[in-house]
Amino acid sequence: MTLADTTAPVISEINVSGAFTSAQSISRSSGDAFITGDTLTYTATLNDANDLLSASNMQVTLTLSNNKVLVLTRPDAATGSSKAFSADYIIEAGDTDASNLTVKSYSISNVSDVSGNISTNDKALGEITLSYSGVATDKAIQVDANAPTAKLLGTSDAPHTYDTSTGVMVLQGQGLGTIVTTGAVSRDVTNTVDWSKLTWNVDGLGSTTSALAQTDVTSAIVNDAGTSITVTLNTDGKNKLAALDGFGGTNATGGAVDTLDVAVGFLRDAAGNLSSETSTSSSVLSLKDITSPVLSSIQFSTTPSSYVTIGEKLSFEAIFTDALASDGQLADDAELILTLNNNVEVKLTKSTNVDKGLHLVGDYTIAATDPIQDTLDNDGYVFLSIDNIDLTSVSDLSGNASNTNITSVNKTLSPVIIDTQAPSLNVVYKSGSDELVFVFDEVLDKTSADNLISAIGSLQNVDGSSSSAQGASNTTISFGTSQSDQYSASETISIDFSFADVAGNSSGDLSEFLIGSVI
Repeated sequence: MTLADTTAPVISEINVSGAFTSAQSISRSSGDAFITGDTLTYTATLNDANDLLSASNMQVTLTLSNNKVLVLTRPDAATGSSKAFSADYIIEAGDTDASNLTVKSYSISNVSDVSGNISTNDKALGEITLSYSGVATDKAIQVDANAPTAKLLGTSDAPHTYDTSTGVMVLQGQGLGTIVTTGAVSRDVTNTVDWSKLTWNVDGLGSTTSALAQTDVTSAIVNDAGTSITVTLNTDGKNKLAALDGFGGTNATGGAVDTLDVAVGFLRDAAGNLSSETSTSSSVLSLKDITSPVLSSIQFSTTPSSYVTIGEKLSFEAIFTDALASDGQLADDAELILTLNNNVEVKLTKSTNVDKGLHLVGDYTIAATDPIQDTLDNDGYVFLSIDNIDLTSVSDLSGNASNTNITSVNKTLSPVIIDTQAPSLNVVYKSGSDELVFVFDEVLDKTSADNLISAIGSLQNVDGSSSSAQGASNTTISFGTSQSDQYSASETISIDFSFADVAGNSSGDLSEFLIGSVI
């Protein structure tokens, strides 16, 4: 008898389904490489008009391009109508990497249909339909099952370093080239390593820490020798570190040195494989700048008038020098307190001018309640000066506290007199030569003096001759009187006039004055 079915079962399709089942907590998407622990499921589907025999030893064997051999079988208790053979390929450490994993060959064993037609391996691979599902794609299936052998060290001989001015951090290690993507020109691993595993630890005490983030980093370049990563922080990254309480703590401050903590998982390759080597968990960081900033001068940032009064503003500027010269920067929270010789305290903070990173600035607006400075010493008015400079809260970006040796700093400011007091007419008297003499307790401005001379000169019995003398602390105006009718001591003279001192303080209107005793 001749059977109607003489066609043997053949493979019609091989499907590859991928799933990221690795325990590594990394973000990946379809088309990314498969690493240790990920799963590729291969399913070979046979085409036949009839059912297959239900032999228990039927199998399809695939050899992949990385020489991995998979034996595909049907599920237990499969019926003859089930013609799909499958097997999971769970990526294992040590598997041969492949940039484009393909099926290199196949073989079919012990497969026949109910008509007795035995499947053969005659069909060419190119004639078999390949399909992909899950996170496997037909672009290229990449397998990366070999962990990098990179580690960070940081020793006393070769410490990690950080430059607070430029934001450049250099991390020392070994085998760092193994995390670089093969063929990469820039050797930039910014998007490769897990920045959340790298933590700045103030003083190494763990009470003040800050984990870095990829958004803090501009670039992270592995050198050709694989012994260092040069990390450049952006402005946000630099500011985040500088804002840490106690940041720096270098030897110049006498404080404990900051450390860099490295958690497992920081070093990994582009595929996501964690390094098989162990990094030093906590290493001392050497800051480029270990020199304290030095106060060189305090001055007015804008030159004030010789006399200032209520509502006027004095602007101060303290200038520091630093070992890093023009690149030096004071900490953003640096604060200097000046105590002036009128007991007023002025707070100076960091300049917002990007070109003045070593300058502290502050304003003092004269208030009516401020202690007046227009008292007299033996030489006249007392000029404004600095009694004390408090540098307790001044440090640079590296945490170096300001040098407190300020013996060479000039505490004498440009000659300025603070005058919050209105002038007054101290005394009017007759001199022995019958002159009428007006003595004011402050130096009058020229306009006031001229107006007074004109007003008083128009009085009856004043002959119009006058003289004015501006002293170091007062003004004296003398008038000649007519011989026909002399003014007498204790006589009250009515006249409306006002006057102002050189600071602009006005006396207000006066309606009369009393002549004092004859001198």
